[in-house]
Amino acid sequence: MGYIENSLIDGEEVGHQATFHWLYTVNAGLGALALWIIAGICLLLAGDLLPSYALALRITAAVFGLWGLVAFLIPMIRKWTTEIAVTNKRFVQKTGWIARTTNELPLNRIEEVNLEQGIIGRLFGYGTVSVSGTGGDDPIVTPEIDDPLVLRKALAKARDEASGRTESA
Repeated sequence: MGYIENSLIDGEEVGHQATFHWLYTVNAGLGALALWIIAGICLLLAGDLLPSYALALRITAAVFGLWGLVAFLIPMIRKWTTEIAVTNKRFVQKTGWIARTTNELPLNRIEEVNLEQGIIGRLFGYGTVSVSGTGGDDPIVTPEIDDPLVLRKALAKARDEASGRTESA
């Protein structure tokens, strides 16, 4: 059970939960994979081809291997520890694992919802959503999420229901 489920108040229900797009994971994996390939090449060279440089190549392989691990874990920890949801009372975005940051905006305080999708985002179905509230605070900007139009529609629907408007009105 995540932060959002644990922080629901009486009568509050999650209407939509956004997720990271699959390309986010691929992107994190490709950078790490390139570093691991370099580490593997260094290990191959250390074994048979350049035995006089074996120690230096093994150290280089270890450095690239660890760098690849860190390059993979940083974006994945961000993915694993980020929650984005629309409830029937508010918009919530939580990030962080050890240190937690939450951005919450009551539905009646939402002034503007903007969608940003580039050409590649349109083709593959990802983008960011920026939610601004009344009072001039900085907007809450999501990371690149899967199908951001669904989140935008969920926010509009929840705002209409919270204000008492219906789709037929």
